[in-house]
Order: sequence, then C-alpha cells, then structure tokens
Amino acid sequence: MKEEREAFSGRLAAAMRDAGYEPRPIVLLKAFNSRYRGRSVSFQSVSRWLRGVPIPQQAQLVLLARLLG
Repeated sequence: MKEEREAFSGRLAAAMRDAGYEPRPIVLLKAFNSRYRGRSVSFQSVSRWLRGVPIPQQAQLVLLARLLG
C-alpha cells in the first residue's frame, strides 16, 4: 500500500507540472478548493497528498483528474 501511495504522489506532482502548476501544496490547495463543491480541503491534506501519505477520496480524485487533465 505504501508503494501505491508513493506512486500516486509522484503522478500527482508530474500531472501538476504537465498542467503548468508548480507542484507545491499551496498551489494545489488554491486551484483545488476554488473548484471543489464539497468541504474545502486543508493545506495539511494537500501537503500529505503530495508526500504520498494518503490518497484522496474518490470525489477528490475526479476533480484532480479534471483539474490536471
């Protein structure tokens, strides 16, 4: 499971770069929360996504896919 989370964080950072975003938590936080209809995510949550600690929930993954192409 740890390998899966680490692989996700690497793909997330790469997708951010490919979409023209700097792979930093504050950048993703602002872009994500401005489009997300659910409860806003915290800086800590986004930071953990980029470090490979948790994988976002399904609804959050869908928005990340749309946001980053």
